[in-house]
Amino acid sequence: MNKALLRLGHLYFFILFIGSIVFFRERTLYMDCAYQCFNLINSEWFFVASKRYSVVIPELIPLVCVWVKAPLWLILMAFSLSYTLLYYIIFLISSYTFRTSNIILAMMLVLSGFSVQSYFHIVTETHQGLMYAVLLFAWIGYYNQFSSGRLLLFYFITALILIMAFFAHPVTLFPILFIIGFYFLAEWNRPDIKRTTVSKKYVPLLAVILLVYLWRVIITPANSYDGQFYWQLFASFRKPIFKLFPLLYIMLHIKFYLLQLIIFMTLLRWYWLKKGKVLFFYVLVSTLLFSFILQLAFGNGDSDVMMEKNIMPLALFLGFPLCYYLTSYATHKQKKIAVLLVLLSVLISFAYEISYSSVLNKRLSYYSRLCLLADKENQHKILIPDYCAPHKSINWALCPEMLLYSSLDKRNCATAAYVRDSNVGNLCDSNLLLFVPFWENCNTGLLNPTYFNLPRQKYVNVQCDGHPGHFNLQQH
Repeated sequence: MNKALLRLGHLYFFILFIGSIVFFRERTLYMDCAYQCFNLINSEWFFVASKRYSVVIPELIPLVCVWVKAPLWLILMAFSLSYTLLYYIIFLISSYTFRTSNIILAMMLVLSGFSVQSYFHIVTETHQGLMYAVLLFAWIGYYNQFSSGRLLLFYFITALILIMAFFAHPVTLFPILFIIGFYFLAEWNRPDIKRTTVSKKYVPLLAVILLVYLWRVIITPANSYDGQFYWQLFASFRKPIFKLFPLLYIMLHIKFYLLQLIIFMTLLRWYWLKKGKVLFFYVLVSTLLFSFILQLAFGNGDSDVMMEKNIMPLALFLGFPLCYYLTSYATHKQKKIAVLLVLLSVLISFAYEISYSSVLNKRLSYYSRLCLLADKENQHKILIPDYCAPHKSINWALCPEMLLYSSLDKRNCATAAYVRDSNVGNLCDSNLLLFVPFWENCNTGLLNPTYFNLPRQKYVNVQCDGHPGHFNLQQH
C-alpha cells in the first residue's frame, strides 16, 4: 500500500504540473494572482503582502526569470508552476525523508478535495500555510517513530517549520494546535512512553505557539486585512449564529462538500469502532470548534473564492486523523475504502475546476476584445463603467490583469483598464495610472519598461450596448 500511495502521489502531482502549464494564464491573470505577479515583475523583487514573508519561497523562480529578462509568458508560467513545485517538494520530504507515504491523502484533500476556484487562486497563503502544517504532521510522526529521545533535534526542526507556517498565514494556528493536541493524546496512554516525556515534549511547544500567535493578533491593526477578521470574530457574537454566512455558503455548495462530509463521518465511525474514544471526541470537538470560529470570523461573508479558501483548513481536520488511522489501525479493506473515497473527491474537484476554467476563459476573451479595440483606436488607457465590466467577476485588479494580458503577446503597447469609481483622480493628466482602488498617485513612469510599454495618454471612456465586451470608445 505504501508504494502504491507513493506512485499515486507522483501521478497526482504530474497532473497538477500539467494543469499548471495548460492553465497558466487562468492561474496568473486573475485578482490577487495578477496583482502580486505584476508587482513582482514591475519591481523586479519579492512582493510580500500583510507581512506574510513565507511567500518569497515560491516567488524565487519567477523572480529569477525576471532578473534574466525572460519573456513574459515564461515568467507567468514559472509563477504558475512554482507553487505546485513547492507542494511537490513538501510531498517528497514528507514521504521519503519523514517516511509518511499516506500524507498524500491529506495533501489531495487540501489541494483538490476542498478546492475548485482556489486552484486558480494560486497566491493564497492559506494553501502554503496548510502545506507547512502537513510537513509538521509528517515530521512529528517520523520523530515519534524513528528519532524519539533527541529532543533538541525535535524542537529545532519543529521551530523551522513553525516559522514558515507563522509567516504564511495566521489561520495555520488552528491546524498546528490540532496536530499538537492530536499527537499529545495519541501518546498519552501508550504504555511504552512516560507521560512526563509526553508533557515535556508538547506542553512547552504548545505554550510558545499560543504566545507567538497571540502576539501577532495583538500587534495587528484593526483596520488591516487580517485585523478586520479578528475583530469580526468578536462582533459576530451578537448575531444569530446560524444566520451567519459560512454555513449558508456550505449549504449552497452542499453538492461539492457532501462527499467530504461522508469521508469525515466514515472516519469517525472507524475511530469509534476501534474504541479510540479519546481521539474520536478530540477530532469531533476540534472540528466543530474550528467550524464555530470560522462561522464567527467570516460571518459577514466574502466572495466565493475567498470563502472556499477560508473553509479549506477543515481538509486537515479530516486529513490528519485519516492518515494516522491508516498508519495505526486500518485494515486492508479500510485503506482501500479511504483511498477510493479521497480519489473520488479529487476527480469530482477536477471536473469542477475544468468547468470553472471556462468562466476564466470568458474573462480572458473580454481582455482580448478590449485590447483589440485599444489597438484599433490607439487608445490604451480605458475607463469602464460598472455595467460594462466582466460579468459576475471581482474587478478591483482589472488594471494589473490588463497590463499583464496586453503585454503577453508582444503587442506594441500595453493597455490599462479600470472600472470607474468616484476616486479616479485628474483625468486630464496623461501620466495618470489608475491601478487599484487602494493605491493612489500611480503614474505610467513607475512601470517597468522592459515588460510594460504603456503610452502616456489621457483616459478614455468605454461605452457599450449593455453586453460586456461590445465596446466603443469615447474621449473623456
